[in-house]
Amino acid sequence: MTQARLTLPYPIRSYGRRQGRITPGQRGALDRLWGKFGLECFEGSNGSGIGLDGKPLILEIGFGNGESLVELASKHSDYQYVGVDVYVSGVGHLLLMLERRGIQNVKIFLDDALNVLEHRIGDNTLTGINLFFPDPWPKNKHHKRRLVTSGFTELIAKKIKKNGLFHVTTDWQHYADQIDSVISKSGHFTNVSKESKYKHILRDRPQTKFERRGRQLGHNVWNLLFEVKDFS
Repeated sequence: MTQARLTLPYPIRSYGRRQGRITPGQRGALDRLWGKFGLECFEGSNGSGIGLDGKPLILEIGFGNGESLVELASKHSDYQYVGVDVYVSGVGHLLLMLERRGIQNVKIFLDDALNVLEHRIGDNTLTGINLFFPDPWPKNKHHKRRLVTSGFTELIAKKIKKNGLFHVTTDWQHYADQIDSVISKSGHFTNVSKESKYKHILRDRPQTKFERRGRQLGHNVWNLLFEVKDFS
């Protein structure tokens, strides 16, 4: 039986596609290591899902240069991590770090996160989703490009298991407030950011190079943590 294709309300991309400058080392890593760490996403795979050894599965959307993904995967070898990003140079950099540190519990999609969620992540599959410093699109006319919308929220609520977590970090208060409002209105999540039993998860998140630079400039950072209820 063929599964119907999920139609998402995303005619506008939440990112600007740029290849970035690729170093010879990154290009070599892509050629040499993609077969080991890379996952393919294509229309027609119809949510066949990725099991990956049956370990608890964490998806990181927009991993940048892969710094936080590598740190978390190295600390938690009993988890499987999947990173998705659209920048070839960032993927190459991540592959080099995985090889250098001998990390085995990471897989990578070079694709749009919405395509991956729709076509390759089965319902009730994920233990959690990490979204660290998504593009805030600060200009009012560009707010429509922000990733966290009601449509995105409905989608990830289906993909994350009950009691699983959605962890968002941003250095734009307006975006943090919008995320809190949008997710709270969905009715599928509980904001548990301030609950003491989750403080270790928030502390466990490694600071990125981007974040350290921002903090040096006096930028605040907002961590939001949401727990999934039963999806209905």
